[in-house]
Amino acid sequence: MSYETKLSCPINRAVAALADKWKILIIITLQYRTWRFNELLHRLEGIAPKVMVRQLRSLEGDGLVVRTVHAEVPPRVEYALTEAARGLLPILNALQHWVIENSTQLSPTVTGTNPAAFGDVGGPAPPGQVPFENRVRERRQPRAAVRTGR
Repeated sequence: MSYETKLSCPINRAVAALADKWKILIIITLQYRTWRFNELLHRLEGIAPKVMVRQLRSLEGDGLVVRTVHAEVPPRVEYALTEAARGLLPILNALQHWVIENSTQLSPTVTGTNPAAFGDVGGPAPPGQVPFENRVRERRQPRAAVRTGR
């Protein structure tokens, strides 16, 4: 079976569109509000700016993310989910529940160490857990400028 034939199946096309490492994490992050590029970059620890740009452009091209450029100086660019992407959230939630329910039969490479530790995708966090959108990563304080006597 050729690659083109495999991509004629709608499920294979959808999985291929979402299969990159960061796309689902970007979608989950965007579910609660509109984000600016640097906010997303800081929220998703470990992603390179170049990769973030590529992932956002791909999601925008697939109709899952809308990019809004505001005519201001300096320019302000914001990213938000489309309604189509919001329809994907219950599917991601169902996938997460499937992993939790079958965690004893699945490999830890699929389930991770504690698959039940995360709140529902698209829903409120479990009691006692900070919702994903409210988790604040501590940022390093900028160093004070040091003047040398050269």
